[in-house]
Amino acid sequence: MEKVRAWERKLMRQQSPCGCEQGAVGLLVGVFGYLLYVLIRPGWAHLGWRELWIGCVVVGFTASVGKLLGILWGRRKLRRLIRQIRAEWKPPNPPTHSYQGDPPITARPSRACCGN
Repeated sequence: MEKVRAWERKLMRQQSPCGCEQGAVGLLVGVFGYLLYVLIRPGWAHLGWRELWIGCVVVGFTASVGKLLGILWGRRKLRRLIRQIRAEWKPPNPPTHSYQGDPPITARPSRACCGN
């Protein structure tokens, strides 16, 4: 039972990966990478609107790629956990009685209205 509870906790945690941590890492990589580019390029003191928009695009792109990779990584971990559970879990034996289905529906004899 303890193993089943551990699987349940893992499944709940990995059920819907959001990729937020990886998106934040992508955001930081974009910001610091762009700042590094601005500092080492020639003429860094002459920044304008064009450079600002390029920086926004770079940061948005790296954050989006980080988030996408985080979601894909989370889904991969979930599939791996499901395969592990399927390999280790032994379902209980099915009941020994056999189910024959519902009895057939029979038509009721029609009765006249008001007891006639």
